[in-house]
Amino acid sequence: MKKLLSLLVAVAAFASGAVAQDEGSVIFQKQMDGLARVDPYMHTILADHIVETRQIFDEFSRTGNGADMQKALSDLVLISGASALSRASDAYAIGLMDKTVELVDVLIDRYPKGCRYFDIDAMPGEGLAIPDVAEKYRSYLEAKYVAYKTGNPGNRFPGWRLRICCI
Repeated sequence: MKKLLSLLVAVAAFASGAVAQDEGSVIFQKQMDGLARVDPYMHTILADHIVETRQIFDEFSRTGNGADMQKALSDLVLISGASALSRASDAYAIGLMDKTVELVDVLIDRYPKGCRYFDIDAMPGEGLAIPDVAEKYRSYLEAKYVAYKTGNPGNRFPGWRLRICCI
């Protein structure tokens, strides 16, 4: 009887760990899906580095330290994104600069304190509640995404198809 109880406890512990792991995977996937809708640039970088992203998420799940997670993800995006953006073709780099200028112009006119947030590559919900800002910010992120994809040597990205959409 004692062996049976020990076996049941072991199976229950194993099953609960598996369920927790499955729930963690579901939560992780929901977070990534949400990020894809909000910031395609960041989502693509994190998806391209899914092993590191998953490790960061798992560490957060264990510790609950959001600040460490945010810093680790920011570092990953900064390092990986900057190198790919520096290799983007001139046409896409110019397209990104055009979208950046359009966004800054709208921020100056409609949400001046958004310039501070833009400087740190973020935009709060307050700014995104302004339709013009939201539209230009989304346009900027899409242009950044395209430039990243064309500059990332690991991707076989058909940039010529998006050129029509972005110009």
